[in-house]
Amino acid sequence: MSLEFEYYVICIVAGLYTAVSRYITVRFGNQQKMEEIKRRMDALTREYKKASSEKNDAEMRRIEKEQQKILPEMMGQSLGQIKPLIIIFPLIILLSAALKAQFPDFAITLPFSLPIIVQNLDKFPNWRDTFGAYGWFWVSVIFISMASQLLVSAAKKFNEKPKGGVIGK
Repeated sequence: MSLEFEYYVICIVAGLYTAVSRYITVRFGNQQKMEEIKRRMDALTREYKKASSEKNDAEMRRIEKEQQKILPEMMGQSLGQIKPLIIIFPLIILLSAALKAQFPDFAITLPFSLPIIVQNLDKFPNWRDTFGAYGWFWVSVIFISMASQLLVSAAKKFNEKPKGGVIGK
């Protein structure tokens, strides 16, 4: 197999992994519920600061009770964020083994170095310009994930409707 073919296969696998892991995270992670709980907690924190500055002890106690009610819900949602990992971790293990076995001689050298977080913690960060199949897979996942997140954010902004008023005023 040619280096170019291997490069594209690894990039496609990284793109598919990114899409699948994003789907699993959204499907099983329930990020919207966590964001709603965070908004409620932030609102209570603002109310508490206001009540504290006004020295309103009764309001402060009421807010503390509401916060105590939200904490178990927040803990449950936090643990729910771990659910996607039950699927994603085995997928990572399978992909790493498959890529290393399928492309044992793959090596790509970039014209620049990238900081690598895990490798040698004595010299952090480690800068590398050469990657094997597994390393290139992760470099591709990072860049594809960033690009897809930018696209999703741009699409959300584009699709948002202006709230009242006329655009440009």
